[in-house]
Amino acid sequence: SDVDQLSDEAILELVKDALEVAPTYFVFKLTPITVAKERQDMDSDNVDAPEANVLDFLFAETTIPVPRVRRVVDCWIVMVHIPGSNLAEIWPSLSIGRKISIAFTLRRYIRQLRRLKASTMTPLGPLSTRQMIANIRKIFPEVPKRNETFDDSESLVLTHQDLNLRNIILGEDGRLWMID
Repeated sequence: SDVDQLSDEAILELVKDALEVAPTYFVFKLTPITVAKERQDMDSDNVDAPEANVLDFLFAETTIPVPRVRRVVDCWIVMVHIPGSNLAEIWPSLSIGRKISIAFTLRRYIRQLRRLKASTMTPLGPLSTRQMIANIRKIFPEVPKRNETFDDSESLVLTHQDLNLRNIILGEDGRLWMID
C-alpha cells in the first residue's frame, strides 16, 4: 500500500488533512487507494482492534471480499479503499434479478461466517468466551433480565451484528465487498 512506509505520526497527519468520505462512520480518504476508519472499540487500553482482527481473519479464512487492513494507528484502522458504489445508494436502481443475485451472494457470506468457530487463542471481538457473554449483566445491570439461561449447546460462531446495505460496496470489480 502507499502508506506502508509512513510513520504513525505521518498517518495521523494525513487523517487531519483528509477528506471525510463517509461522515456517519468517520471514514477518511488518506490517498487514492487508502482510507482510515475510526475504530469502534475506542478503549485506549486495548492494543488490539477487534474490528481489524476480524477483517484480517475473514481475509485469511473465507472468500468474502473485505478491505485489507494495512495497520492500526491510535484510534484508526488504516485499510485499502474499495472503489465502487454503496449498496444502500444504488439498491433502488437495481433490477430484480440483480437484487436476487446479491441476496444469494450475501447468503453465501453469512454461511461462511457461521462456519467460523470461536477461537480460545485470539478473541476476534470484545466478548470471547461464553462466561464473558453470560456475565454481561454484571457489567451492564440495565440490560433486561431474561428467564432463560445462556444456551451453550451450540458452538460460538462469528456473526455480523450490523449487516445492512450501507455496509456493502458493489465494487468496480463486480464483487460485493463487506466493508464494515
